[in-house]
Amino acid sequence: MRFFLALILLVLPLFAPAKAANKEHIDILLKKLSSSIEDTNRVLILYDLSNQYLNANPTTGLKYGNQCLDLAQKLKWRKGIALGKNITGLNYRFLTQFDKAEENLKEALPVFIELKETIRIYECCRNLRSVYQSQGNNPKAIEFILNMLPMYAEDINKIDMLDDLSYDYTTVNPELGIKYGLQELELAKKLNNNKAIANAYNQIGLNYRFRSDYPNAIEFHKKALSLFEDIHDTMNIGQAKSNIGIVYQAMGNFPKALECFYGSLRINELKNDPNNMAGDYGNIGTVYQSQSNYPKALEYYFKSLKLFEKLGDKLGQANNFGNIAIIYHSQNNFDKSLEFNFKALRLFEEIGDMAGTANTRLNIGSDYSAVSKYAQSLRYLFTALKISQEQGDAGGVALVTGNIGVDYYAIAIDSINEIPADSLIPVDRKASMTKALIYLDKATSECLRLNMPGNYIDFGVALTDAYKRTGNYGKALETFAVYNAIKDSIYSNNSKVQIANLEAERDLELKDKQLLIDKLEIVKNRNRNALFLVSIVLLLIVVGVIAKVSNNRKKSNELLTDEKRLHILQINKQKEVIVDIANIQAQDVTAHVKQLLNIAGSFNLENIADPTNTIIVEQVAQQNEQLDTIVKSLVFKENSLKNNSWDNSSI
Repeated sequence: MRFFLALILLVLPLFAPAKAANKEHIDILLKKLSSSIEDTNRVLILYDLSNQYLNANPTTGLKYGNQCLDLAQKLKWRKGIALGKNITGLNYRFLTQFDKAEENLKEALPVFIELKETIRIYECCRNLRSVYQSQGNNPKAIEFILNMLPMYAEDINKIDMLDDLSYDYTTVNPELGIKYGLQELELAKKLNNNKAIANAYNQIGLNYRFRSDYPNAIEFHKKALSLFEDIHDTMNIGQAKSNIGIVYQAMGNFPKALECFYGSLRINELKNDPNNMAGDYGNIGTVYQSQSNYPKALEYYFKSLKLFEKLGDKLGQANNFGNIAIIYHSQNNFDKSLEFNFKALRLFEEIGDMAGTANTRLNIGSDYSAVSKYAQSLRYLFTALKISQEQGDAGGVALVTGNIGVDYYAIAIDSINEIPADSLIPVDRKASMTKALIYLDKATSECLRLNMPGNYIDFGVALTDAYKRTGNYGKALETFAVYNAIKDSIYSNNSKVQIANLEAERDLELKDKQLLIDKLEIVKNRNRNALFLVSIVLLLIVVGVIAKVSNNRKKSNELLTDEKRLHILQINKQKEVIVDIANIQAQDVTAHVKQLLNIAGSFNLENIADPTNTIIVEQVAQQNEQLDTIVKSLVFKENSLKNNSWDNSSI
């Protein structure tokens, strides 16, 4: 049996999801461009056009960026040249041409510094950092931010830079990540910026998770969630729930993890946010995978993959290819596993993601080992180990080390296959067993230190048997006891029951939504029918009243006497009573006004983009429509009574 890493999809996107270009704005810019002359204003128009195409079509964005740069150089306008370099570099980054991106951005930054363009300096710094981050080169990103940090004043820009720094340290040195996260938190509190405070809590929690300090990670992520809920930041509420779920999953608490992932999914479905829904589907898939529910896991991985393909998100696609490969490996379909792993590896290498590259090389090694191709396996594993060490990824190092140990253990006990010796495989099988003990012992110790219980289970089996085969029964018993305790705590029947209940709740929730839609449609039709019947009854009443009034008028015309005049006065008094009744009915107007005020009071002024605001606006529109109908009805009735009033001159 082989053991390797599931690629957890963190719903903490470093960059915003791709957005469609604003066609209306582009049309306006193109119209301006066609009538502009070759001056600095045209440079700015070209810059704006390049920026508009940045996410949706960076090839077109690069075209306008180069035109912007060429014109600025022709005009010898230094700020324009820096703008052209900056936007061109950004488009290269989105085209994953990182060398050209870095070159252009580095040329823009000194000009912005020289011109003291504070905002542009900040933008260019974050753009350069994003290039290093896109390559998975955290150490370089950190070095750059540390060099730039002293020049920032204590404002929101410095908070963002500290946030970047804290994030970049997560896989390199979580202790320093926590340090800069706390600095971010202190400054955010000083500026009384609640969103920045919540972001700081989130980054601190993330670093505690990478330090495997899960209680503190849960505490800070929950603080972030609470504050995001207070400020109605729905986008980050879903991400906070997902982060909490990832911690629970790392702790082996799969029911709580699944509960959090479903909670995030519900929010993102309500917002119709495909980018984060894709991440939720992937995370849900990892929970089912950990419980060996492979059909369910594949169902969610392919849902996630489909959305990421639609979004053009290569990182999301690569993660899903890797996760799908893991399922096929678990089902002993190693050809399919290798197929999807190589798809993942191509994408990770294309976008320069070193962590993903290391994980996928580890998984490819596992596939080769499963079919006893140990030489190929070890080559991929040792390259994965080197990358993980360079990235400072302690968890990754532990995982690859364990897999190397499992490989040497398999070589040592393989009595069927002829395994030729090479630079990585000793001639003596006993030497392979010695290597197995060294690597497995180191890996299991690290798994305990880093609080990676699931991975300890993976390597504990092989280590226990290796000790037995070498006659070290005391160590074998000790290792087996730890293995057994961890296994019981993670894979208990209670956990499986809780997960089954959550799955049933999710299915029931989806059915309830459909039932609610059906009921609303029935009520809508019923109300429409009732309104139709009421309208007919009212029409008949009106016809009756008109007939009666017409008959009374006819009789009145026949009797021009004092008695008739007395009757007219009585009718006018009756009319006044009717007007009073209409005025009393106006209380309905008051009720609707109160309702409007109550609804408007729920409007989230702090976050206009809050999806709840859309619902509130719709409710206001509905109340306004009803109010308008009532007012028009009352005015019509009152005017009718006044216009038809009888006085002496008409008698």
